[in-house]
Amino acid sequence: MKKVVKDVIYFSVMSLFFILLSLTVVSFYFIGIEEVPYIIDIFVKYHVLFMFLNAILGLVFGFLSYFFLNAKINKNKKEMKHTISILLDLLQSEEKKIISFLLNNKGVATQYELTKIENMTKLKVHRCLEKLERKNIITKEKLGKINKIYLNKEIIVQ
Repeated sequence: MKKVVKDVIYFSVMSLFFILLSLTVVSFYFIGIEEVPYIIDIFVKYHVLFMFLNAILGLVFGFLSYFFLNAKINKNKKEMKHTISILLDLLQSEEKKIISFLLNNKGVATQYELTKIENMTKLKVHRCLEKLERKNIITKEKLGKINKIYLNKEIIVQ
């Protein structure tokens, strides 16, 4: 569906919802008064029906809001994943191994765990981590004799 059509539908439902809601609320002021303007009189006589209609329009409005915003969020996530994959292609193979290991472990690992990656020695891991830390891809936190490695939160896309 084209963006213009989506926007027209969304704002039409939103406007109708708020107009009906306003008229229903105003109609409560006129309950018991004999001379009431015609439009308000309809709302006074059928205020329960209009409250039900407001509830339905509120649900439709909420659904449309979720539908349109969720589509936009998913589009942004896809774009972000694509951008990250392009940036990760610029890294060396050892750095890629560390990043993929961190991604598979929710962005957190100890430096010792990283030495268990195939063909990675303690020295290679140490040097790669220093490079990645300089590039602000990871952060290192000392916990006694253990270094805990955290992947930058902007790289972790779910």
